[in-house]
Amino acid sequence: MKERHVQFTETAAQHVQDEREWWLANRDYQELFATELEGALQVLAVLPGAGTPYTKSGTPGLRRF
Repeated sequence: MKERHVQFTETAAQHVQDEREWWLANRDYQELFATELEGALQVLAVLPGAGTPYTKSGTPGLRRF
């Protein structure tokens, strides 16, 4: 299978940053956030059809995972 590049919208990137900051401030096992995010990105890189279409953005082919 071809591995693809995964790209965040500006909004999604901000959500990731906000969640990361919250996780690091409020949870044990701080490395778990990065591990889970990396796993999700690997799935998306191999299976770009994963998740559900998000048509409200106006960006063709955008999906939520």
